[in-house]
Amino acid sequence: MNPLRRNAITTRPRGDGHPHWCARDHSCTAYTMPTGEHRSDLLVWATDYGKFIATRVRTRTGKDRIELRAVVRLDANQRTAHGQAQRLVVGMDLAVRDALRAARTTRRAA
Repeated sequence: MNPLRRNAITTRPRGDGHPHWCARDHSCTAYTMPTGEHRSDLLVWATDYGKFIATRVRTRTGKDRIELRAVVRLDANQRTAHGQAQRLVVGMDLAVRDALRAARTTRRAA
């Protein structure tokens, strides 16, 4: 899967208080809103079945997260589409849990 837009971890000049991956545009509200947050550019991966969209976020208190969105074409048959939707949600949950578990295991080993 290849990002269609520029990489959200591209290094940019530092010294302005933004993380190097922050988009520094209207999506970054870290210095304009009381509960503002730094936000990266969107990363978009096109797939055969739709696309994934990811945004890295850091709150003003320094807590990091990633927002993930999947856009997936479902079958025209409603019963089939319902089953696909259920399996997609479960599959995404399992994939996230597995990725987080792998990251913790790698960090402990280091």
